[in-house]
Amino acid sequence: MRHLTASDSLDASVAELHGAMTGLLCADIHSTFEQWVAAFFPDTEVPFDQGAAASLRTLFATTQQGLATGDLDFEPLLPDDEEPLSERAEALGHWCLGFLFGLGQTTGQRAWSSESEELLKDFADISRLEAAEDTDDDNDFVEIAEFVRIGVQLIRHECEGPASARIH
Repeated sequence: MRHLTASDSLDASVAELHGAMTGLLCADIHSTFEQWVAAFFPDTEVPFDQGAAASLRTLFATTQQGLATGDLDFEPLLPDDEEPLSERAEALGHWCLGFLFGLGQTTGQRAWSSESEELLKDFADISRLEAAEDTDDDNDFVEIAEFVRIGVQLIRHECEGPASARIH
């Protein structure tokens, strides 16, 4: 995963940022905003201005709350339906890449269930997702985005399980 620096545009990578937040929080719901910043921006002390930091801190808290409740209200942060399918597909791929990175920050070598292992492989495949430029049928995209949304909940549920599932 590419680490962003202070000079990078945050707008272009919002999906990846949110994916990383979500992965980190799935692995450990008690993770902090500061832990996420340290993991995602390792080469800089202050990777964004105060306004962006406040917005990202709010997004982190909202994501944490949504995952903690487990009521399936969680939604990956992706472009609106009005955006071209190619941009939404690329953002979903970035989101999955961020998610896998964030999840790996605290889970280490975990013994995943076969279902979660398959989900994580699927997320890795989705991270390479590309949409054809000449299509406007987004039914497949909607199904994949829903698959990711539900998959996150399943992985979160497994991460809540006993710590004995981890390989030390």
